[in-house]
Amino acid sequence: MKTSKIRILHFIYALKGGGAEKQLKYLLNTMDPDRFVNAVCCGNSEETDDLATGVEIFEIPRKFRFDLRWRQIFKCIKSWRPDIIHNWLPNGLWPSLIPSWFSGIPCYVASYRNYYKINRLQDAIEAVGFCLSNRIVSNSGAMGFPYKNIFALKKGVVIPNGVDLAHIGCLKSFDISRLGIDNQKPVILYAGRLVEHKNIQVLLNAVSLLKDEGIAITLLLCGTGNYSNNLQQISHKLGIKNQVLFAGYRDDVVRIMKSCDMLVLPSFYEGMPNVIFEAMAAGIPVIASDIKAHNKWITHKKTGLLFCPNDHQDLVDNIKQILNEPETTKEKCLAAARSIVNKLSLTKMAETYDFFYNDCLKTAH
Repeated sequence: MKTSKIRILHFIYALKGGGAEKQLKYLLNTMDPDRFVNAVCCGNSEETDDLATGVEIFEIPRKFRFDLRWRQIFKCIKSWRPDIIHNWLPNGLWPSLIPSWFSGIPCYVASYRNYYKINRLQDAIEAVGFCLSNRIVSNSGAMGFPYKNIFALKKGVVIPNGVDLAHIGCLKSFDISRLGIDNQKPVILYAGRLVEHKNIQVLLNAVSLLKDEGIAITLLLCGTGNYSNNLQQISHKLGIKNQVLFAGYRDDVVRIMKSCDMLVLPSFYEGMPNVIFEAMAAGIPVIASDIKAHNKWITHKKTGLLFCPNDHQDLVDNIKQILNEPETTKEKCLAAARSIVNKLSLTKMAETYDFFYNDCLKTAH
């Protein structure tokens, strides 16, 4: 006999990491267990120990790069019988969409993240997948053609990411001298993937210009990605390799953040950057590129600083402003923290997903 609780099977490659992975874990740990039963189908089950009791994990690893795992996923769906399948990232769209059709699942939900235009065959294929989904949910309304049209067609809903404000407030700062950093010098933190569209090279150029002005800065890069070697080569050519530390993936970024002087996020485009809100909650000043995903949440010179993503001199001026105006910076940090308290709580995110999932089932039947 079918339970009255809504059964949701979430698809994501892994729960280790930031962004969508962190948001899914927040949601699973905040949802009402009297109303929902959750399971996760993933390719890597690392870092699942802190999930809420009762969340079942199905690990289906890939055997090779383009292994869609349809047979194994189909068996998983047939055995668990969800009411809703929710895919969280593009690499799980087609592997989960096809088996859900053949399993007769009432509703398939796809999460839209960081899409702006079709410029590759892969993007076109993923756009078709969104068209074939029942509903779409996004953490940001920033999107262009054709995704904006698909989003409207599928009655898409924007649900902002949640921030664990209480947890961040309780965390103790990390002693960054353990990373070999001289904490007597200003430390700039970048936390995120080391990929080209994150525009980290403009940050390296800014550090080089500051060095020329006699301002010694340490740049701490927390993250991994396919652009890491390029960034190391750029830092070497600029003569700042001794000022740049590549720390790799860290699961204690917020603790590290609390020991840094500022966070800089210079991306050309973003969806909804969690790290900015974590910095705001931690009381750390934020400098971000002036793009839609950032200026929606940051008011220039009130809750943070914005700069033109192609202008490293503009970034340098903002960095110097934070270093030279500590009292004004402190006021900005307090204003930033106040600005997100009521908008991005985990409770509000869970309540919004509760309503969304119920609406999905109503429209599916």
